[in-house]
Amino acid sequence: MSQQMLGPNGRLLREKLQQHFLAVSAHAFSTMLSHLPIEALVLVKEQARHEPWFHLLTDDVLHTSLLRQDWSIRSAFMSGHLPPTNLVPIYDPEDGMLRTSILAERLLSSSERSHPRVEPLQDTSPAATLRFSVELGSSSMMPNLRGFKLVFDLFTKGILRDVFNIPREPTQKIFVAGGAILACAQLWKHPKLQPLYKLVASEVACFSLLKKLRIGQSPQVLQNILAFAAAGEEAVDNASKPAEQLWLPAGSTGNKDSWGFASSDIDVFICCETEEEGRQLLRQTIHTICKNITEMRKKMLLKRRRRGIPEEVQLNSAGYSRDIRLLRSANALSIWGGWPFRTVQVMVILYKRMDEVLNFFDLDCISLGFDGQNVLALPRTLRSLQTGYNFVEPAKLRRWSTGPRILKYKSRGFGTVFFEICKHHPRCDLPKTLDEETARRIAALNGFVSAGQDLGYGEVELPFVARMLLGMHLDQYMEIHESKRQRIREGIDYQSKGLWNLPDSDLIAGKYRYISGDESASEKSIETLLSVSMEKDGLPGVRWKNVDLWESRRGNEFLPRCYMCRERIDPSATLAERPRLCGACEALSRDKLCQQADLNGKTAIVTGGRVNIGYATALKLLRMGCEVAVTTRFPRDCLRRFSQESDSASWMSRLSVYGADFRNVPTVAALGKHLASMFPKLDFLINNAAQTVKRPPAHYKALVEAEQTPLEAGLEDRLRQLPGCKPDLKYLLDDSDAIADSIPGPVASPSGQLSLSQLPVAEAKDLRAETSWTAKIGEVSWVESVEVQVINVTAPFVLLSELKPSLLSKEAMEPQKDATARILRREDKEPRDLLSGEGPGTIPRRYLYGYVGQGLQEKRRQLMKEVKYVVNVTSQEGSFRSLGNKGANHPHTNMAKASLNMMTCSVADEFSRAGVAIVSVDTGWISRMKPEPLAEAEPHVQSAPPLSAEDGAARVLDPIISTMNGQQPVTGCLLRNFQPVDW
Repeated sequence: MSQQMLGPNGRLLREKLQQHFLAVSAHAFSTMLSHLPIEALVLVKEQARHEPWFHLLTDDVLHTSLLRQDWSIRSAFMSGHLPPTNLVPIYDPEDGMLRTSILAERLLSSSERSHPRVEPLQDTSPAATLRFSVELGSSSMMPNLRGFKLVFDLFTKGILRDVFNIPREPTQKIFVAGGAILACAQLWKHPKLQPLYKLVASEVACFSLLKKLRIGQSPQVLQNILAFAAAGEEAVDNASKPAEQLWLPAGSTGNKDSWGFASSDIDVFICCETEEEGRQLLRQTIHTICKNITEMRKKMLLKRRRRGIPEEVQLNSAGYSRDIRLLRSANALSIWGGWPFRTVQVMVILYKRMDEVLNFFDLDCISLGFDGQNVLALPRTLRSLQTGYNFVEPAKLRRWSTGPRILKYKSRGFGTVFFEICKHHPRCDLPKTLDEETARRIAALNGFVSAGQDLGYGEVELPFVARMLLGMHLDQYMEIHESKRQRIREGIDYQSKGLWNLPDSDLIAGKYRYISGDESASEKSIETLLSVSMEKDGLPGVRWKNVDLWESRRGNEFLPRCYMCRERIDPSATLAERPRLCGACEALSRDKLCQQADLNGKTAIVTGGRVNIGYATALKLLRMGCEVAVTTRFPRDCLRRFSQESDSASWMSRLSVYGADFRNVPTVAALGKHLASMFPKLDFLINNAAQTVKRPPAHYKALVEAEQTPLEAGLEDRLRQLPGCKPDLKYLLDDSDAIADSIPGPVASPSGQLSLSQLPVAEAKDLRAETSWTAKIGEVSWVESVEVQVINVTAPFVLLSELKPSLLSKEAMEPQKDATARILRREDKEPRDLLSGEGPGTIPRRYLYGYVGQGLQEKRRQLMKEVKYVVNVTSQEGSFRSLGNKGANHPHTNMAKASLNMMTCSVADEFSRAGVAIVSVDTGWISRMKPEPLAEAEPHVQSAPPLSAEDGAARVLDPIISTMNGQQPVTGCLLRNFQPVDW
């Protein structure tokens, strides 16, 4: 439905918006808007201020749309697809000036401030380094690209020069992303940075003046003039010296307390087409960085010699500085050139595109990268740089690293707003609706009030950086640490052989690979660290990002789950657009779908057997030899459907169809009495008939008309109708909410000719934007609520009461004549024990009185075939397992299914003593109950049911077929996905 609001050019259609605004509730309309593209919503928000629905286009709607887009993009990358890029350059590609229009500072709106927050640090002490405060409408970012590149070169000490020029193909790219880019692009409150900022600001002012005076006819001419007028090298050096001192990394005495980015490293990422390309780019990048470190080290020592400090550069066999150390962790090959260089982490995870990197970053403010040409950001990054707040989903606070990350950037002047995709009203991410644990964690984060507090966080574990402050030589420390790791490896080896129990330890063998000594950065060492493997080193090799996510726990956030077992599944492993089941569950469902049993001589009653699960259940019973009676409001349409089956001639004589309206309790009671007389020995009762959503009159019009048309002679014989109990279908075409309170009288036979077709009526699609499925208590009419209770609960209760003598036959009640009763009338056994065994395919030996010696297994199988079943078809709505997560929608159906489950629990004990098993079966999701417009508005959500009606029927009949084939019967339990589960 949301897609219908979009025109061919991607713009929203005014008339469609107005149409849907008038058709649905305010909450439903807001939900529909949140499924539209964020670009279209931003555009219409600027142009539709006078529309009657404009007040519903709130900030929550915009943020939800943006969050949906983020999840959709991540899901696409996870599946190996390349979605349209959402990267935005923050500097103008032509003149290099900051695009202030998309980065203008603003305050949080009242809607945004209604969500739980962690406020940015307000600390004026020298230890604090916070983002620069500017007037609203201007920006706190570096005003031009030249200024950014200057700061970036100072921040990295020049060790990344020429790295961005390594790629030779358009599909190859090397770039830096994360906190290092934020440190260079954001303006910070610190006296040592102000001379450099003023220098850049003067150049920007000069450029703006030239542009305003129209000096120069193109951006290139302006750039040339600016380059000529730019500050000289001496002025840049003088302005850079204080900043250079500030940006010294951790390791210099006291520097950690004076600068928020003192411990920041530099993350380098590689994009390519093939793994071989990636490996080659990795080698070239590492060698280029090592070469730059060596050159910068030579320049530093040259300056020292000029000051009278004689010192020579020590080189290894590869010609690189002997100070360089390489460390291979799971995700990166880290290069440390010794102080004052920062650690460079060259990621060994390969990417297809730059936005594949940024879209998986956890915080908004650091989701930006630099490719040597421009700084690129995500839409959510722009929001963060405008407001000074990151938007974080509350559920992510459960991840151990999220809290420290929030504090890390709180200390740099970025607050956090907790926001999530929420369909409820009121929302679940408000201070009054947060769960207690999340509220406590947010309160704890707000307790952090000083930049001097220890964050206790390290993004990548490089323990040697901090140890340098203690004066311990790097190789010395690593040698000690390696010996500890070696002892742990030996312990794990012993434990694997069962020799002793390994005590708990925080150190994990194989967490990183380190080569010490002067040859750490040699050709051989680099190749060794790039060629590690899980088998040899306990470390993953070079790999793609989507593969890495499959193998990591973090990937669980983005991977689809198997509908049955809830394990994560690989969407690329199936041809389906969105897989529903994992391989194992798919095989199990297929086996259950095909399983058969010999039911010749058995009798069954299936209520609601015209369509869907009821139809598929009755059809399978007929094909297995069973005699079946089906109930429905539309018996003629039901018979037409069965007659369309290619093999109908082989079983049609065993089918009887009864017309009955289950809204009318006296009719149900009369039908039950009649069926009890027709089936004095009943084997299976399937209580399947149910009403979930009351359909409008138009839904039934064709069905009611078809019921007035006589059947063919052969089919009319299979129609059974009790006198005075024929369904009165006139109420279906009446828009009133009257409930029949008496047995409906007979309807006059239709006059006129037969219809041109004897085909069944096609099911009509309900296109209403709102139904009782999305209604809450107070919104569901009491009439519909009573109907649901009567059809879903009262009718099964009445039928079971009337059919009890047929199920508990006299033979079953006489223990000397029937072995089943001798076994199942044990008074001292629990209901589940009465019809459950101790192992697959067996019956507990204590039940088998009189069956000993030869032929025991055959007698067991014969005994199983005498067990009868009552199956109450239920659903997830009736389960108490999801207590607290039910939501407020369709409470009347939840109540009805829960009541049906309680009937199963209540009567199972009594019936089991006479050899009758009673179970509730959750058939799974086989039909889409959500209103069609809302379902169509969520293409990225699994809105299509994962199971078919045949799958549902397989679940209904599984306990019967399994028992008939000699497996243990079960009773008094809820079955879901072929297994007993908690209620």
